[in-house]
Amino acid sequence: VEYKIANWLSNNLTMKQLNNSPTVFLSGSTAFWLNALVDVRQVRGGVDQVSQDPSWRQAVWEIREGATTEGTERVLKELKINYIVVHTEQSDEFYHDFKYPEKFGQIPSLEKIYDQEGDVIYEIK
Repeated sequence: VEYKIANWLSNNLTMKQLNNSPTVFLSGSTAFWLNALVDVRQVRGGVDQVSQDPSWRQAVWEIREGATTEGTERVLKELKINYIVVHTEQSDEFYHDFKYPEKFGQIPSLEKIYDQEGDVIYEIK
């Protein structure tokens, strides 16, 4: 799953998007492996540099474990995230960090652009 997601992100972000350096939010094993496999900018970076920001823990909790769509949408926009990769229980991803993966489909500013085998990628509009 790590290679599949990394490869898809690398191959499907357009050149215009690459020039603007889109930011992807990933969690779990896909976050760990992304930059070892491809050159795609992620929120955490390869060494989790944003963890030094005092608001980071609350923001990540809201995205992964918060139940409200409003709070999640607010944090995604505050962090200027362009894409989010969500793993449902059907995914082969090991950690399944998202407690309410269905909430992402209910956020109006998110467009589902990939949905295979329990792995879903949304673009934040």
